[in-house]
Amino acid sequence: MLPVQWPQNEGWVDVGDGTRLWYSDTEGDGPTILLLHASAGSAECWAYQQPVFAEAGYRVIAYSRRGHFRSETGAIPAGQPASTDLLRLLDALELDRVHMLGTAAGGMVATDFAVSRPDRLTSLMISSSMVGIAEDDYESRVTRLLPPAFYGLP
Repeated sequence: MLPVQWPQNEGWVDVGDGTRLWYSDTEGDGPTILLLHASAGSAECWAYQQPVFAEAGYRVIAYSRRGHFRSETGAIPAGQPASTDLLRLLDALELDRVHMLGTAAGGMVATDFAVSRPDRLTSLMISSSMVGIAEDDYESRVTRLLPPAFYGLP
């Protein structure tokens, strides 16, 4: 059974190309924690963390990336990283700086955001992620660490 959730508002943000992303927001005056989900998840996956962070005084925002629960897929412009959508979400919600928590693929988006927009972060937490750095030496090392069967997984 899931814990009782903190009251939250829900809405959609147009990320500039007619694509809308869905988010939930506990609002409030405390520092903001933005939650980024794994590929197999959505903004809905934070049911255990949301009430704990909100009770501790944080404003908690979770959003679903393109094509995930309630968010539209839209056509991603060539070469546009997912962190562009994240920046547009922060701008639309008028958030200057946030604490960011990304898990798995959400950690990849958070890492890209941290590298491209460190001025918008208060802190960065990454869990269960290979981060997503696109650098030849790093990619070569990760490839050697993973068993061949990993690449055949759905």
